[in-house]
Amino acid sequence: YGVMMVTVSGLIYKDGEFQDGSISVDEEGHMEISSTKASNADYKGLVIPTFSNCHMHIGDSAVPKPPSGTIEEIVGPPDGYKHRMLRQVSDEDMVEAMGQCIERMEKAGIGRFLDFREGGTKGARQLLEALDGGNVAGDIYSRPGTNIYDSGEMEELLSISTGIGISAISDWNLEELRKVSDHVHRKKGSLALHASEREREDIDQVLDMKPKFLVHMIKAAGDDLAICAENDVPIVICPRANSFFGLEPPIQKMMDAGVSICLGTDNVMLAEPDMFSEMRFLRGMVPTDVVSSGALLTMVFENCRKVLNQVPNIGVEPWGHDGFIVLNRPLDNPASQVIDATPDDILFIWKSGGN
Repeated sequence: YGVMMVTVSGLIYKDGEFQDGSISVDEEGHMEISSTKASNADYKGLVIPTFSNCHMHIGDSAVPKPPSGTIEEIVGPPDGYKHRMLRQVSDEDMVEAMGQCIERMEKAGIGRFLDFREGGTKGARQLLEALDGGNVAGDIYSRPGTNIYDSGEMEELLSISTGIGISAISDWNLEELRKVSDHVHRKKGSLALHASEREREDIDQVLDMKPKFLVHMIKAAGDDLAICAENDVPIVICPRANSFFGLEPPIQKMMDAGVSICLGTDNVMLAEPDMFSEMRFLRGMVPTDVVSSGALLTMVFENCRKVLNQVPNIGVEPWGHDGFIVLNRPLDNPASQVIDATPDDILFIWKSGGN
């Protein structure tokens, strides 16, 4: 190890629980981890992984907050409010808005986000430009420019994206969508879908597309959720954005079914990408006997990293995630303290590859 750059100490979140310990990082980014607290630490508090925001539409940062309306009126493709607004945004303004959003996410402790990026190859390239040189990692799930399968477009999208993010099977001709799915999996890419958001969709048709994960599942029946659990398909929920439309994810049914629940913030115009706020909102929705504070942190740290194929634990070598956060919070009842925290409680953020 070289010269130590920083040492943090306190309660460290690892393996689903908080343990006494300290982490020292040298100038090369190598870590030394101890199971005892350090008296000479630069920062002391609760040490948690940086957040993974498992579902966003970052392009919506260029759109003003909408008036009230239904899902179809506000976000439904191709002519909902947000899509009409997005068509009026220049390339330059779009990249700038997304770049500013990425800066806000970094300050809020988000190390990685997964974006359903509209706009075909143009939209994906705009996000790549916004990410360039920044300190937050982005997984781009591109959306084809039209709901018609185009082999050439798919090749280009998959060359610059992590995968493909589909609005919903009900927006597509199933044969066309099946061609998209086949192409994605042939190229070893990932496919994800919004599902059963405004109406229940056929879970067999949804899973026939072999999705890596699903988003929302608000109108899903218990049997649908059980099938997702059996097939090990995680579900990303976005409670704050859902609440704009008077909707609420069926947490109790999801827990009963045993699905892996993950958390995202969805449309930026509806909910600022702040995982502390998202956790706290969910905490207010669900009794602790349904989802304990510890189980909520499992959703946010362990489950979210399953979706992103990342190792969740601090201290795993090779380095398994994007960094860690030190929170200036009391050390008693640490899981609740994390959920009650805000970005203002962040003392220090360490990012792999630098600060």
